[in-house]
Amino acid sequence: MSKISSKTKLLIIIFVFLIIKQIIFVFAVPAWNNHDEPAHFHYTQYIVEEKKLPLNEIPITSRGLSFSEAYAESEIITDSTRIMRGPNEQFRFLNQRFDEQYSNFSTIKEALINKSGKYLSITDNRDEYNDIYYKLPQNNKFINSAAIYQPLYYILEAIPYTILGNQDIVTRLYAMRLFSNIFYILTLLVCYLIAMRISRNFKFSLTLLLLIGLLPVFSHLVAGVTNNTLLILIVTLLIYWSVRVFQNISTKNVIWLGIILGLGMLTKPEFIIFAFPTIIPFIYHLVFTKKCNIKLLLKYFLYILLLIIVISGWWHLWVYLQQGNIFLSYITLGESVSISIAQIIQFLISRWIYAFVSYGYAFGFATEMILPLYIIFCGVILSALSFFGYIYKTFFTKDKISSEKKAIGIYLISGLVFIELFFLYLFIKTLIAVGYARFPIDGRYYLPLVFNISFIFLLGIHYLLPKKIINLSYIILIVSLLIMNVISIWEIILLKFYL
Repeated sequence: MSKISSKTKLLIIIFVFLIIKQIIFVFAVPAWNNHDEPAHFHYTQYIVEEKKLPLNEIPITSRGLSFSEAYAESEIITDSTRIMRGPNEQFRFLNQRFDEQYSNFSTIKEALINKSGKYLSITDNRDEYNDIYYKLPQNNKFINSAAIYQPLYYILEAIPYTILGNQDIVTRLYAMRLFSNIFYILTLLVCYLIAMRISRNFKFSLTLLLLIGLLPVFSHLVAGVTNNTLLILIVTLLIYWSVRVFQNISTKNVIWLGIILGLGMLTKPEFIIFAFPTIIPFIYHLVFTKKCNIKLLLKYFLYILLLIIVISGWWHLWVYLQQGNIFLSYITLGESVSISIAQIIQFLISRWIYAFVSYGYAFGFATEMILPLYIIFCGVILSALSFFGYIYKTFFTKDKISSEKKAIGIYLISGLVFIELFFLYLFIKTLIAVGYARFPIDGRYYLPLVFNISFIFLLGIHYLLPKKIINLSYIILIVSLLIMNVISIWEIILLKFYL
C-alpha cells in the first residue's frame, strides 16, 4: 500500500477545511436570503410535484404544499432582512408565495418607464418605482423569474427535494443547499487541477485554490439554492478541457469538450457567452503547432456539434416548438436604443468599479463592504497592477514564455472580453430597467470566470514581486481572506440575525 504524500495530505486538509467553512455558510445564511432563492427553489418544486417542465410566460403554480401554508410555520426566518449591516431593508415574502405567480420583468417592462423615456430602476427613485410597480394588475406581477432557465440544475436538485419530500419546506431548502454545494466543491477541485496543469507549481495552485475557496462573494452565492453553482462548475470544466486540448489535441479531449458544451447548454442562456473562446485552442493548433489541419478541424467540430445536439438539442427543440426561439431568456428580448459614446464610457467605468469592489470585498446582496475603503483602494491598485503585470510579462517581454502558455493566456483573457461585450449588449438593449450610470452587474456575475480572474491576478503578483517575498505575499493574501470570512460570518450574519 503506497504512502500518501505530504502534499496530498495538505491538499486533503485544505479541502476538508473549505467544506466545513461552506457548511457553516449554508446554515448561517438565513433561509431565502440568497439571490432569487425562492424562484430557484420553486422551479424544482414544480418539476417534482407537477411532473413537467415550466416555460417562460407560463405561470408556475403548485398543487403541493403551498408556500403560504409553510410561510406561517417559518415566518421568523422568511421575514428576515437582506444580509446587510446598514438600515434594515425588509425582505418579506407576502407577495412571493409559491401558490401564486411571480414577477416577470418582460411583462412589466413597458410600465417601468418614466416620463423622460428612460427605464426606471428602484435604485433611481424608489418612490416612483413602487408607485408604478405596485399598481400593476396582480396577474402581470407574478411569474417565476427562474422559468427562463434551462432545467439541468433543477432536475438534479429534485434528488434531495424528493428524498425529503415529506419534510417541512425549510428542511427541503437546506437539503437542496447542501446538495448544490457539491458543485461548488467540485469547482474548487477543477480549479486546482487547471492551475497544476498550467503552472506545474503545487504552492501556486494551492494558493489559487484558497483564493477562490475563501472569496466571500463566492461563498455567499453558492450557499443558497441557485443554478449559478452548476453554471460555474460547467464553465470551469470547459476551461479545464480547453486547456487539455491546448496541451494535446486528441479525439478523447475533443469529445469531453463536446460533452461539457452540451451540458452547459442546459444550464443558463448566458453559457453560450463563455463557450465562444473554446475555438481558440483549435486555432492555435491549426496555425501554430500544425497538429490540426482543416479536414481534422471539421471532423472535431462535427463531433462537438453532434454531442451538443444529442445532450441538449431536445430542450431547445421543445422550446422552439413552443415559443419560436431556442432560448427562453432576455438574450432574445429587448429593443436597442440610441446611446452615445459618453454614456457607454460612463456605464463601463461606473460598472467596473462597482463590479470589482463587489467581487472582491463585498458580501450578501453586493451591498456590504467587508473592509475599510482605504484597504479596498489598495486592493484595487494591486489588482490593476497584477493584471497589467501578467499581460506585460506574458506577451511583451523577452522572457521565455512558451507559445502554448501565451495561447492559454489569450484564451483566459478572451473570456473576460466576451463577458464584457455581453454586458455592453445588455446595456444597449436596455434589458434591465436601470439608468445609464448604475447597471446592476455586480461582482457575482463574473464568478463563472473565477478561475480566469484568480489565475491572472495571482500570476500577475508572482511576476511583479521579488521571488524572496512571494511566499510572504501568499500568506498575507490568504490571511486577509480568512479575516474577511470571519467578518462576513460574525458581523454581517451572526450578530445581525442570531445574536
